[in-house]
Amino acid sequence: MIVELNNINKSYGKYNILENVNLKINSKEKVAILGKSGSGKTTLLNIIATLDRHYSGSLKLFGKYTNDLNNDELAKMRKGKLGFVFQDFGLLENLTAEENILFPSRSAGLEISIDSYYEKLISTLDIGSILKKYPLELSGGEKQRVSIARAMIKKPNILIADEITSALDPYTSSELIMYLEDITSVFKMTLLIATHDLKVAEICNSIYFIRNQRVFPVKDVNEAKKFFRGEVNEKKYK
Repeated sequence: MIVELNNINKSYGKYNILENVNLKINSKEKVAILGKSGSGKTTLLNIIATLDRHYSGSLKLFGKYTNDLNNDELAKMRKGKLGFVFQDFGLLENLTAEENILFPSRSAGLEISIDSYYEKLISTLDIGSILKKYPLELSGGEKQRVSIARAMIKKPNILIADEITSALDPYTSSELIMYLEDITSVFKMTLLIATHDLKVAEICNSIYFIRNQRVFPVKDVNEAKKFFRGEVNEKKYK
C-alpha cells in the first residue's frame, strides 16, 4: 500500500467539498478519479500530492503519515517520489522540449542524465523528433507527451495526472491515452489520474467517482456512466 487516505474531510469556508474519503492505492495500480467539473477531483489530488495540508483525517504515503513529516521531508518526498502532469502543460516557452524535460529536475538538485532510461522514455512517448523544438512549435498532444516525460524523468513512484486530455481534441486525446497506457506498462508505474474522460478510465484497473462530496468505488465504465447521469442510488454504497 503506497497511498492510504482515512476519513479525509475538506472544506473551503462553509462549503464542504470532500466528506469522509477513504481510499487505498497499491503499487503499480492504475487509478482513475472520475467526476463532473467542480466535484473535488483536483482537490483530492492536491491532498494526496501533499500540496494541500488543510484538511482533517490522515494521509499515509509510502508507509509514513504525512502529518508526522515536516515541510522539508514532504518536499523531498514530492521531489523524488511523485511526478506531476497538468492539463495546461506548464512548459517553459524559452526552452526546447528536451530542456523542458531535463531542466526542472536538474534545477531541483536531482542527478538526471541522458542514459538508457532517458532513451527508453523518449522512445516510448515517440518524441525523439521534437526534442529540439520549442513549445510554440508543438501540437497539444506533443506538449502533453513532453510534460509526461518531464514528470517521468526523475523516476517517480507515482505519476499524478490532472485532466490531461481536457485541452485536446478527441483524436489526440485517444492517442495520448494510448501513450499513457504504454508508459505506465513499460515502466511499471503507479498511475493516479483525475478526469471526466471515460476513455481514460478504461485503461485503469480501479475507478472511483466523486459525487456529493463522497468518493464511490465504481466497478466499471458502464457504472461510471450511470454516476454521470445521476442514475445510481448512493445509499447502497454506505
